[in-house]
Amino acid sequence: MPIFVVLLLTASCLHVPWPRPPFGLGGSGSLALTAFAFLLPISAAIVLSRWAVSAVEHDPERRLVIARKYTRYRHFLGYFHLLVAAIAIIGLGWGWTIWNRAVLSADRPLLAPMAELLVPAPYLLTILFIWIIHYDAEHALHVSNESADQPFWSRVGHFLFQIRPFAFMVLLPVTIFAAQQSFIRLAPNTAGELLTQIGAALLLPVLFLVLPLLVKPALGLCSLPQGPIRDRFEEIARRVGFRYSDLLLWPTQGQMVNAFVVGIVPRARFVVFTDRLLDSLSPDEQDAVFGHEIGHAKHAHLPFYLIFFMLSVIAVTVAVTMGMATLVEYGWIDEATWLPWAGLPPLAFLLVYLFVVFGFLSRRCERQADLYGCRVVSGGSELSPHGVDSMIQALVRVGEMSGMDPKSVFGNRPGLIRRLLALFRSWLHGTIAERVRFLMMIRDNPAREPGVQLRITLLKWVLIVLLVASVIAIGFAVGWEEILRAL
Repeated sequence: MPIFVVLLLTASCLHVPWPRPPFGLGGSGSLALTAFAFLLPISAAIVLSRWAVSAVEHDPERRLVIARKYTRYRHFLGYFHLLVAAIAIIGLGWGWTIWNRAVLSADRPLLAPMAELLVPAPYLLTILFIWIIHYDAEHALHVSNESADQPFWSRVGHFLFQIRPFAFMVLLPVTIFAAQQSFIRLAPNTAGELLTQIGAALLLPVLFLVLPLLVKPALGLCSLPQGPIRDRFEEIARRVGFRYSDLLLWPTQGQMVNAFVVGIVPRARFVVFTDRLLDSLSPDEQDAVFGHEIGHAKHAHLPFYLIFFMLSVIAVTVAVTMGMATLVEYGWIDEATWLPWAGLPPLAFLLVYLFVVFGFLSRRCERQADLYGCRVVSGGSELSPHGVDSMIQALVRVGEMSGMDPKSVFGNRPGLIRRLLALFRSWLHGTIAERVRFLMMIRDNPAREPGVQLRITLLKWVLIVLLVASVIAIGFAVGWEEILRAL
């Protein structure tokens, strides 16, 4: 979900002719309507939090069921919150109010530097309130868990725990985009120079190289302590030839179950594990998870994602812009109406493209990483039933701890609506049930594994070749300066 949130917040920072406030209201009326609108998700969060606290207090034995419902409703509340933000910006005139009121002076109607961030500001501010509201529910769920061996965060500690990853993964890229928009708006001549455009094009790969170095201080991580777990991980890394800078532990007071690898080059590559993940899994399951993260590096998924994303941004944005220009040329769209909104269609198409194409690709790469995790536990180049079972059990345990119903993993396939909702929530990694069924298929028929690997490899190369060919064709069609402008 952070990728979609970043793209939607980015879209809100674009200079487009946002509709005026309804009913002939001005900026003050838009402010009042926007404030009232955002009271809706805040009120829903209060109701949900009080329900969870009351339900756990009255029937603590149903804690797992309550926790799953609470998690599901929080997901829906997140989508509702985004919908309210869109309605406020477009339907209630909040976008228009910022672009017509947050100006340098009345005589010079030019938006103040970084004022773009005021457009999504109500959404961001409401998130802070919602985190504070949900503290009581999450505290009650934690206290009622008899197996919890760690104290829960203080209210301030919980707030800081929530805001640090959000600031790093959402606010930082949106702020960088807003700064770029301010620079283009305030210094259009400099922004249009070739050297400036080349520098902007290099910004994304530089960020991919530099940002991993900031993960440790940004999220409050620490090095994984010396002990059996670290010793075992270091031995696995030596055995498979995996190089990294450090193994990191994310202290979450048992609130998060996750592991991930960041960094393309070994000197700036880190593998991160949350405390609850390591505390809850057996040694073989821990090794499977570590092997999964190694698999991402061994299959070069991160650099591939970087190349894929850069080429996709060029191909999608320029192609959509060219397509809209063609519609204007043939008179199917009025140029005066279309031109002010020119920045939104490329972002909208990019959003759909990422969900469909990148989501499909990412889910296949996750399967590759799962298979590598199986191989690590198997202890050699061949997959063993024990290695596959360890990966399956790790996935099931992670699903259970994340509030998913374990019956959905081994039971019958859910209905179409539930499958679509599950796909939307797990569009990058795939659902636990799908990944488990895939691994069971490989365990029962290991001869199919080479074919799976071949198809995934071909998929990646075909996508890259098609994207490179598209970018070259676009470059010859519209000029390479247009490519730089798209980046």
